[in-house]
Amino acid sequence: MESPAFEGRTFGAVGTYDKIIARATIGVAPDNPHNAIIVDVDRAPRDPQGLIEANPERIVWGTDWPHPNSIPAKPITEVTPLFQIADGHLLNQLPVWAQDAAVRTKILVDNPARLYGFA
Repeated sequence: MESPAFEGRTFGAVGTYDKIIARATIGVAPDNPHNAIIVDVDRAPRDPQGLIEANPERIVWGTDWPHPNSIPAKPITEVTPLFQIADGHLLNQLPVWAQDAAVRTKILVDNPARLYGFA
């Protein structure tokens, strides 16, 4: 971690921000065509469901709510309609993606607490 970020600029009562430098690992479906560009994806170890497992110590739950940039070809500076995504339905997928309750606790509670200093 480098501190402070943004040349030490303060942001109201929040104060300064720390710049977090980290390496995240994720789980991917190796058979998904979007993942074909990953070098040696076909050689990575798989879990029992055939996925390449993520590192549960480095995952936190997050969204890009309110889901801007619904039209990818538009410049980021141009206002576009928001994606209509039911965030509750998306969160309901978490037990499908992380079937172990202990892993879900890491993703939703322990990792954010460690990352943001809540613990």
